[in-house]
Amino acid sequence: MEIATIASRLCCDDLEGSRKEPVIGMRPIQFDPFGEPVAQGSDEDRPSAASRIALRSGVGLFWAMVVVIVAARAAYFNPEFAEKFGTVASLVGHLKTFVGA
Repeated sequence: MEIATIASRLCCDDLEGSRKEPVIGMRPIQFDPFGEPVAQGSDEDRPSAASRIALRSGVGLFWAMVVVIVAARAAYFNPEFAEKFGTVASLVGHLKTFVGA
């Protein structure tokens, strides 16, 4: 007899062996990033259609704003303004050598 056959007989037969009961498996426990177990939701806790639509539209709006902001920064980039940061950094370096820090 194979092991799978023995295991299925042990867990599915009642004491008299006359009736087979379905085996209900346990869900694996899920953990959040901090190691705490996450509560298992049931089908009753599922979000409504309006909630899912609001969530998807909010996520879409967020990423659309990200794309617009990055594109605007790329289009209106001023290299002269970026060079000013280099001159400020060199001035701070000269000041540190002058003070001795």
